[in-house]
Amino acid sequence: MQKRHWTRLTRICNQDCLFCLDKEAQNGTVLSMEEIESDLKKGYNANAERVILSGGEPTIHPQFIKIIKLAKKIGYEHIQVITNGLKLSDQKFFDSAVKAGLDEITVSIHGHTSALHDKLVRVKGTFVKALKTLKNSKKYPSLIVSIDICINKLNIRHLPEIIKTFIDAGFYEFDLLHIIPFGSAWENRKLLFFDIKKELPHLHKALDFSKDKKIHIWTNRLPAQYLEGYENLIQDPHKLLDEVKGRKKQFDDFFKKNKKIFCRGQRCQYCFLEKICADAEKLKKDGSLSSENSPKCIDAPVKKIRIKLEDIPGGRAIDMGKFIEFYIRERYFIKSLKCEKCEYFAECAGAPINLIREKGFKVMNLSN
Repeated sequence: MQKRHWTRLTRICNQDCLFCLDKEAQNGTVLSMEEIESDLKKGYNANAERVILSGGEPTIHPQFIKIIKLAKKIGYEHIQVITNGLKLSDQKFFDSAVKAGLDEITVSIHGHTSALHDKLVRVKGTFVKALKTLKNSKKYPSLIVSIDICINKLNIRHLPEIIKTFIDAGFYEFDLLHIIPFGSAWENRKLLFFDIKKELPHLHKALDFSKDKKIHIWTNRLPAQYLEGYENLIQDPHKLLDEVKGRKKQFDDFFKKNKKIFCRGQRCQYCFLEKICADAEKLKKDGSLSSENSPKCIDAPVKKIRIKLEDIPGGRAIDMGKFIEFYIRERYFIKSLKCEKCEYFAECAGAPINLIREKGFKVMNLSN
């Protein structure tokens, strides 16, 4: 897998999504070419081969085509853009982007009808333009095209139909993003948040498409306990490194300045980072963390390891990369939904995430 680097081009967007997690970072500006070039070189010098251009909406940067050319000139092998598809619905603009060196587009489409998609992004006519972008991509067989879908209360019951709509149109790669408690999504939580357990039949029906070898589905921030039977779709836990890097200042302020992580509280029950934050607090308070205990239902015991605060260099800020590596290996344990019936449920943390990804929940020897 190619090492990736994310480069932000804008802090502005031409949509107003109900679930936008980046809302708090939007200030109506675009980054300067100097800032963008510096960031592109930073990623390349860190051995990244693939760059992902993001925003806001990256395509509305006035130098978007020039930025693609610059990324190629710097040496990136693969250039991807995550877009809502509005600008790329113009065939000439699309052609210019591909000619400049664009290798992959990820188009964010959250419904199978104008009524649903346009309601979620709060701009009329966007669904039609997103479809036009997909149509434009057909001109370039070598261009990789995928579709982002943010799963929420308004579209979860339509998810199988959404995926089928695009499969029928000839698109076979999907990234299913679970809604998270930040930005506009948190402001609109009563409208958007839902009980995944109650909607599992719809989720699993959508995931069934992945059984077709030509269909590729990825999950993003979707709690692993809801993927029993689909363990191959559990997100690579190393994606947490990217998530924590994006919140570096919050963790630095927590360890350096004793500043509470601002979002701790009501949001945590909906957040995929909840246990990481709890472990960071425990590490700071106690000065050390131990491996989770091996669950009684697994034949092979997990070797206990303890890490101390001083074992994670970086001054009082600590190296969050090393912390996350320890967390993934020794603390990122998950339970099956069936575990609720177990007499040890309250005291057990579950099984290591990578063991579940490799062998499935069946390794836990759970009864039906």
